[in-house]
Amino acid sequence: MSSQVISSNKFKRLVINKAMNLIPRLTDKQILKGINAEISEKEVLDIALFLPDILMTEPVCLQLDLTEPITIIGDIYGQYGHLLRILNYYGHPPEKKYLFLGNYINHGPQSMETILLLIIYKVCYPKSIYLLRGKHECVRLTKAHGFYKECGKRFSLNFWHILMEIFQYMPIMAIIENEIFCVHSGISPMIEQFDIKSQTQFIAFIEQNIILPADIESNRLLMHFIWSDPDDETNGWDQNPCGQGYLYGSNAVSEFCKRIGVKQIVRSSELMLKGYEFFVNPRLLTIFSAPDFTRKYENDAAMLYLYKLDSELNNNGNNNNIGAQIRLIQPIIRLRCKPTLRMNIALNDISVNLATGKLTVIFFLAVYFLM
Repeated sequence: MSSQVISSNKFKRLVINKAMNLIPRLTDKQILKGINAEISEKEVLDIALFLPDILMTEPVCLQLDLTEPITIIGDIYGQYGHLLRILNYYGHPPEKKYLFLGNYINHGPQSMETILLLIIYKVCYPKSIYLLRGKHECVRLTKAHGFYKECGKRFSLNFWHILMEIFQYMPIMAIIENEIFCVHSGISPMIEQFDIKSQTQFIAFIEQNIILPADIESNRLLMHFIWSDPDDETNGWDQNPCGQGYLYGSNAVSEFCKRIGVKQIVRSSELMLKGYEFFVNPRLLTIFSAPDFTRKYENDAAMLYLYKLDSELNNNGNNNNIGAQIRLIQPIIRLRCKPTLRMNIALNDISVNLATGKLTVIFFLAVYFLM
């Protein structure tokens, strides 16, 4: 083994050890009161600089299986206290496996803690957590919605620049068990325009046209997946009023699923008052994971839990081998502004049939106790 490889492995072990040592500080119960974690830029600099090495080993389109169940989490927007309570209850990596759909930062009070915990978990447990890129993981929106200012106040703008580079290495989409397509926001008309007719063709097309690291605003195809939005009044495709990406309708969802051979699209990127919503075409599901967004909307939030069904138990004839639960996160508004260790959210698990949107069983989990 060359001295260069030995040196590289030594640096990797050093970075992972640093990251592991920071987890207790980021998950300390006092942070649930809204107190910022006592972490310096110097302590996390090597971790941030090392992360692109891990992200570069991942393709633009992740292909994941359900040998272990996976929880899909949508927009967090810096609501770190809620994220930490969710992980405390359901399990942290590597105990549990997670796929995040982007929009980790901005708006919320602790974007720095949010992104630091996620990148530290990615460095320590790269096969237990996957981080897709959202629209807020870019220069323009971090300057407009608070993270740029938070970075300059907490650390330095040099660290902000490093994070902006990290975001350009994040994968854009994931396909789970060849059946469930996960993305931050949208789909693209280019799949029809280039007559893509299989999942294999689709992945090859994506890898050819989105080369990481990538800038959202200079890559047309990337922008479609990050910015396009579903619209139940749109027939096919239309211009997006926000000026980026497209609006897409029910028939566009069906055509996309047919062409790449998936049963379900899971996206985030949009506030849902009940935390989730099946589109008029139920093959598209939106989840939003920031409860009581900006302490204004009193909205529920949701995650999607996926697991492999036992073939012997799946005798309903629908050829579906994936089980799904929508995990509702309901804010307790009376605890909204109180610095407390108490759970300020309640959790419900709702079993659901994907691609139909039919809810089947509801389990109530009362979690008002201390965490």
